[in-house]
Amino acid sequence: MADAAALIEASGSRFSDLELIGRGSFGDVYKGFDKDLNKEVAIKVIDLEESEDEIEDIQKEIAVLSQCRSPYITEYYGSYLHQTKLWIIMEYMAGGSVADLIQPNQPLDEMSIACILRDLLHAVEYLHNEGKIHRDIKAANILLTENGDVKVADFGVSAQLTRTISRRKTFVGTPFWMAPEVIQNSEGYNEKARL
Repeated sequence: MADAAALIEASGSRFSDLELIGRGSFGDVYKGFDKDLNKEVAIKVIDLEESEDEIEDIQKEIAVLSQCRSPYITEYYGSYLHQTKLWIIMEYMAGGSVADLIQPNQPLDEMSIACILRDLLHAVEYLHNEGKIHRDIKAANILLTENGDVKVADFGVSAQLTRTISRRKTFVGTPFWMAPEVIQNSEGYNEKARL
């Protein structure tokens, strides 16, 4: 809990009640109360000294999140640099991820699956209309609010398509969730192949 105390002190008491809720490839994620926003938030804390090779990916994630305005995408509130730590402040999703709901020998009921997929498709439609490719949609990146609203998160490997470059020639994502043409590295692909 020393890390949480250091965060509270470094934030000038903007945040309170910090609690470590997860550890990711880029850093630790805390839940806390943001006094400026007057709501619970998720705070991803990334040590830039330890993540030197991923700084470009982190910048891309922030750029994509800051441009998204959809009820089906996790909300981004801002980023702050404190010494060597980057804090990314985002909407707190109290319901966890769809991956948390999946239990061995206990499949989700059909109605729950239909609701999740409906909202996921709204998110994908929004991203495609904005010319964005998520490139890593999977159960762990589909989050739920306390009320069961479904939102897509984790834009660390996302890409922005421009009008002149409508195809991507990169291989990024989680292979279990990739389209065959992406795995085979076919001659370019557009947003329809990459959720």
